[in-house]
Amino acid sequence: MSYRFFGKVEQNKVVLSDDDIFHLTKVLRIKRDEYIEIVAGNILYTCTLQSVSPFALNIVESNPLPSDKLPRLTLGYALPKGDKLEHVIQKAVEIGVHDIILIDSERSIGKIPSSRLKSRLDRFNKIIKSAAMQSKRNYIPTISGPFPFKEVIELKYDTKIIAHEKGSIPFNEVLNKGFKENLLILVGPEGGFSADEVLGAQRNGFTVITFGDNVLRSETAALYAVSVLHHYQKGAVQ
Repeated sequence: MSYRFFGKVEQNKVVLSDDDIFHLTKVLRIKRDEYIEIVAGNILYTCTLQSVSPFALNIVESNPLPSDKLPRLTLGYALPKGDKLEHVIQKAVEIGVHDIILIDSERSIGKIPSSRLKSRLDRFNKIIKSAAMQSKRNYIPTISGPFPFKEVIELKYDTKIIAHEKGSIPFNEVLNKGFKENLLILVGPEGGFSADEVLGAQRNGFTVITFGDNVLRSETAALYAVSVLHHYQKGAVQ
């Protein structure tokens, strides 16, 4: 089994961060004959360990990464309570989301104080990078926000969907119509989006969908949505 990391190329050498070097040498205890996959730009490098001190890698081969044919999938997720957010971020990246937008909605219980925003985003980005490495993504997805709900619904996307328990359009009806270049789906917090928020989303071109008769928890709904959309996207391009 080869491990995947994200690095850069400097002077024809593949370079990793100090944290990744520590993880490779001290945690994984990589051996000289083990292969390491490193994504740098649009190239996938297959390397082996040349030396630990100084740390150096030997490039065995390099291949262009295949172009991503899937529509760009963005999850807009209203801040939940507790530690659910980190779980959703991690699993959404493993499943295949491209971008995550955090939303401060009317019923969002979880809040991120401005004084802690940078540290929380740093933490989220570490989770995203780790999940991308584990699932062998070809790039590191992005995370942004939290933004007010009113700002998020004004963003430009080819397909815009909002999930709500009182939605009248079944999820599969939207799926069967197919997708264009980019897609945004919004999932609410524990109490769901308010009636005013749903109405505002509709006025900005969102389709209000339902996941069915079962009322899902916030984190379940988010991961269910990403899983189904990613599955249908892959099927559409095959």
